[in-house]
Formats: sequence, structure tokens, C-alpha cells
Amino acid sequence: MSPPWSSAAGAVAPSAPTHDRCRPLRWPQPPATTRALPPAFVTPSPAMARSGCRAGASMRRPPARLSAMAGRPALGGWVRRGDGTRVTAGRPAGRSVPRRFAGGRRQPPVATDAAARVGTVGDRPEEQPLGGDAGVAAAAAAAAADRLRDRVPTAARVGRVVRGLWQFTRPHTLIGTFLSVVSLSALALRSGPAGGAAAAASSLLRSTPPEALARGAAAASPLGALAALPAAAVGAVASVPASFWPAFWTAMVPALLLNVFIVGLNQLCDIPIDAINKPFLPLPARALSVPAAIAAVVACLAGGVAVGLASPATTLPLQVVLFASTALGVAYSAPPLRLKRFAVLASACVLSVRGLLINAGFFLHMRVALGAGAGTAAVAAAGATGAAPPTAAAAAATWALMTPVASGACAFFVGYGLLIALFKDVPDVAGDAAHAVRTLSVRLGARRVFGGCVAGLAALFLAASAGAASLATGLAAKVGLAAAHAAAAGVVLSKSRSVDVAKEGGNVAEGAPGSVSRYYLRVVWVLFYLEYLLLPFAG
Repeated sequence: MSPPWSSAAGAVAPSAPTHDRCRPLRWPQPPATTRALPPAFVTPSPAMARSGCRAGASMRRPPARLSAMAGRPALGGWVRRGDGTRVTAGRPAGRSVPRRFAGGRRQPPVATDAAARVGTVGDRPEEQPLGGDAGVAAAAAAAAADRLRDRVPTAARVGRVVRGLWQFTRPHTLIGTFLSVVSLSALALRSGPAGGAAAAASSLLRSTPPEALARGAAAASPLGALAALPAAAVGAVASVPASFWPAFWTAMVPALLLNVFIVGLNQLCDIPIDAINKPFLPLPARALSVPAAIAAVVACLAGGVAVGLASPATTLPLQVVLFASTALGVAYSAPPLRLKRFAVLASACVLSVRGLLINAGFFLHMRVALGAGAGTAAVAAAGATGAAPPTAAAAAATWALMTPVASGACAFFVGYGLLIALFKDVPDVAGDAAHAVRTLSVRLGARRVFGGCVAGLAALFLAASAGAASLATGLAAKVGLAAAHAAAAGVVLSKSRSVDVAKEGGNVAEGAPGSVSRYYLRVVWVLFYLEYLLLPFAG
């Protein structure tokens, strides 16, 4: 018995499928004259030979691979419905035609169009549906394609939620908070009582190492001294006072959690504004649902407050900075106060948190935890028991723990916080003006405010250069820090020349070349990070 297909002269005789599995998917009727097909498409696959399927004999067009090679969109064929309608089986965007077996070889998948098509195969029109409503058939095919598109794998869905949560935290602010706690803790460790373990632990930040390390380095060659640095670092970390690490993590964990709470609350309250100014944020872009964002904000608030209040290593300065920062963050974003509507009050909130509370609060927290200065016992007792509010004497004793370098850092970051508050409003003029948020950029114009902020930031770095030359300890620290701040002023001025203030709005991605948001993220915040990295070397 001869097979239902013939490979003679490369031609295929028409034949109908023999069972229902082959019926839903087939190619259109052949033209008047048969077309020669390559031998690879005439030879049946082993699966077809075993099942006795004759569907391959009804194919008059090359399969999807040759159709794509010919420049036509490859689709899966058409389906005959009960009412006589023939609907082309399209596939959702991003999917691929299943791999077809041709001549025993597995062919690569070919991308297909997103929409289902009615009465066509590829780009060639075929006969119209044989009765029924073509619109109903098209709608049914489109609904099926949408259902397939919605079937996202669980791993991809989880990855999307994780990315949305990470963007929801506004990572540039999270990094700034992390570096501030690390830098201020190191500065407090270096400013601790002379001698003892604290001095040995802070020796890596000083210009002269401990005597034992100095004798070893003098006796060894330069390569030997370089090889001894890891051991010196391990020894310095091991000699850190036992009270340092509990106090450090007691400050770090609630600081990060409450940072997420503050920026998350701001995004929840500003969804209509961000839909105009920043449509790429996770809430306007629907990469993160509002209930998930609310749950994340509430969890961060509860965790930050719990750690900050219940930890055995907490202190009164830490509790003050956590409570005050949270209160100002709520007053800034949430009604009924919503202080961000008023330019002066909004700037005062930002500079108070970023300038005074964070720098003074975390530094004093570490100083109290390390047992430095007079009045430490009274302050620690007041913070640990929480039985009575701090007295004026305890508050004065706490503030007396501030060093000249720490006070200078607070003054510098107060000015920097004010400039950050003004910079961040420059790209948001359209949305703020539409929702009656009267920022300084809305009142005076984005170009004028941007120019003033650039000039103010350059002047702030020049003033910091002069302050570092007078406050830093050691000649190397004086020269190095003064030069670094002068160079930062030059970077501020040079990078501002390529900024187009008009290149902002909802159709511009955050960080686009030449935009204010790129300058804000890549210059203003990066220099903010570098300032904290340099701060411990000034103490």
C-alpha cells in the first residue's frame, strides 16, 4: 500500500486529514496547479508516519520557517468554527510558533504577530468567512490571545513584584541613608576616648597606625607592609568595642526602614502628580499595586519603630531622630498638612531631616553608645528606661558630645539638604502646577531655580574646602579634603552646561541624557555619597 503522499518530482497531491487531531489546524486550499516543495517538507516526520496522519499532504504553502524567510508574518493556520467561520490562529506578542519537525530536523521558532486575524493566512487574503459575524470571531480570537498573554509564569510575576518594590524604595535615597549611618558611626568611633580599643579600631582612618603596626611596617619591605594590610584590617575590626556593633545595627535597620516608609508614603500621596511628572515610577506604571505599596509602607513603619524603641542598644538621640524624621515625613506628604504645597515649609522639612537630624542624631547616638564624654550616664539612663523625659542638663550634656568636625558636617549637610529640596522640584513643574503645589520652581521658573541651585552648590563646596583646611586633623587630610571639595565645585559647574532644563516631562525617562533628573541623580546625589565617604577622614 502506497503512502498517502508522494515525493515524486517534489509535488504533493491533496488529501484530507483522517482524524480530529489534525482537523483544527491546516493550511488553505491549494491553487489550481500544484507547487513543488523542497524535499525536507515532503518527507514525513517519524511521529506522522507512526500515527498514519495525512495532514501533511494538505499543505500547499511552506511552513512557518519558509514563510518568515519570505518576509511574511508566520501564523499557525486557520480554524473552522461550527458556524462556518474560518479564523486565523494568531499568537500573542512575544510568543513563538512551536518548533516544527521537517525531515526529522527541529526548526527554530519564528515570532508571530500579536493580534488574531480573520480570513487571512500570512499577509495574503483568503476567502472571507463562510457565514456568521466576522467581528464576533475576531473578538473571540483576541480574547483568547489576551488570556494567553495573561498567563505569566510565577517566577516572572515574582520578579516583576520584586523590581517594583525596589524602585518603590527610591534607591538613591536608600543609599544616602546607608552611607550616612556608616560614615557617622566611623566618625564617632574615631572621635571616641583616647587610647583603648576605640583608638586601635579607628587607626585605619588615621594618618598613623598603632605602634605595633608601625613597628612591623618599618621593619618590613613595602610589599610586606602591603601584604600586612588585610591582617591589620582584621585586627582593627576585632578590636572594635563590644558596644559598637549593637548600636550600629540599632541605628541602621530602623533608618533604612523608615526611609522606605517616608518615600513610599510620598509616592502613595502623589500618584496623580507622578502620573504627569514620573510615569515610570512603579505606582503610576502599575508595576506595583496600591495595596502592596500600602502593605510595604505599614510594615516598614512598624519594623522601624519596633527596632528603634525596643532594642537594648537604643539611646535617646536615636529615638529623637527616628521620631522627628517620621513626623516630618508624614507632615510633608500626607494631608491635612501636606507641607510640600508650600515652598518654604517643604524646604525646611527636607533640610531638617537630611541636614540636622540625621547627622547630629546618629553621631550622638554612637557617641553615647561608646560611652564618650561627660553626662553619658544620665543620657543613657534616660534613653534606656524611658521613664522620664530628658532634662535640660541631659540635653546639654548630649549636645556637648558634638565635635567641631561633626558640627561642621551638620552645617554643610543643612545647606546640601536645602539644595536637594530645590533641585528635586525642577523636573516636576508640570505636575506640581497642575495640582496646585506651589514650589519655588513653579513660582520662579525651572530655569532660574536650576541656575541658582548650581551656583549655590558650587559655593557650598568651596566653603567646605576652606572648612576642611581648617578643621581636618593632619596635613595630608587638610590638603586632600580641600582639593577634593574644590574639584567637586568644578564638577558641579562643568556638568551643568550640558543640561537642557526644558527636556523634562512625562515623556522623558528618568536619567535621560541632558535632563535635569540625570544631573540630579548623577551629580547631586553622587557628590552627596562621596561627601559621606570623605567625612570620617576629617575627624
